[in-house]
Amino acid sequence: MNASLRFLSTLSEKWIKRGAHTSIKDLEQSIRDYLARHNEKPLPFVWRKSADQIISAVGRAAEKRA
Repeated sequence: MNASLRFLSTLSEKWIKRGAHTSIKDLEQSIRDYLARHNEKPLPFVWRKSADQIISAVGRAAEKRA
């Protein structure tokens, strides 16, 4: 999963779904609050696998679908 999708998943699971939002404006403010808190102590994304391992895994997944 790429880093941006992982971040959005975390935002959804840990912030949006736990809150009670009464309007779109309220939801937008909640997301802005999360981003502000997250950016206070940002952490870099660290790849756990090499590019070769990732490409190999993608190849295996493609073979299973074929």
